[in-house]
Amino acid sequence: MKHTKIIVQIILVLAIVGAVVYYKYLRSETHKIKKQLIALCDDASKNSEEGNTSAAIKVVAMQNRLADHVDISVHGVPISGGYSCEELVSSASRARMFLETLKISVLEQDVTIDGNKANIDCVIHAIAATKTDRIDENYHMVISLVKDEHGKWLFTAFKETDIMQK
Repeated sequence: MKHTKIIVQIILVLAIVGAVVYYKYLRSETHKIKKQLIALCDDASKNSEEGNTSAAIKVVAMQNRLADHVDISVHGVPISGGYSCEELVSSASRARMFLETLKISVLEQDVTIDGNKANIDCVIHAIAATKTDRIDENYHMVISLVKDEHGKWLFTAFKETDIMQK
């Protein structure tokens, strides 16, 4: 009975160590990039019951996912061109304040990696609502990322392609 208990404990410890090693070192870069995009979409999204603290946490998380300089080219978005990370996060934070809800999700995505640079060819679905208006749009985008010195993928550009523009 004692040997069985010890063997079960050893198996559990090995399983936990294996999961940690896989999570930390063996996940593919494609998986990390897709996860980073989904996290950025979650950070930008807003629900109607969001408080000031959760909004502040999302803004900080959003800032940690962006490179120092970010280029934006999306129709219907009032900002376009190159911005510093701080300027972009500030603009996004102000824009979120005027919305009741904002839901951004990824419908499709295809990742291409070339060394320390990557592109995501994707379709983004955005639903934004104020008290009087509602927008429901799909955007076909090419999103560029660069890997920093710590191995973290940071967003450098968001460019809409003409495929789905109205």
